[in-house]
Amino acid sequence: MESPNRPNNADPLLFRYAATAEESNQPSINVVLSVQGALIGGQIISAALYAEALKPGANVKDAATVFALLQQDILAERGQYIHLQNPWVVSVAGQIPFNPGTVWRCRLDAVNGFFLGPIR
Repeated sequence: MESPNRPNNADPLLFRYAATAEESNQPSINVVLSVQGALIGGQIISAALYAEALKPGANVKDAATVFALLQQDILAERGQYIHLQNPWVVSVAGQIPFNPGTVWRCRLDAVNGFFLGPIR
């Protein structure tokens, strides 16, 4: 797989962590991101794992066709986004709950700061 180019305003270290998840296609390290005043935490995953988590159930009409197009679009944008699994969000409005298995996506150049590891 060809290495993607880093977006101009994306942190090079965060970009490398996201690229490492892309290369291994395995969940990577825990991270907490600061995005427009909100804190978003989770485990970094690849675009492929993100796309797989969005795969619709068998009861969805034309699910295979829709998913194939969606997956193609997501994979074409590798390196532009960071993907997290099992995210949590804390904003001015409070904590936003997510169901287990939820995935989250954000443009790398929208991240204002980050730190590694989970919050206690």
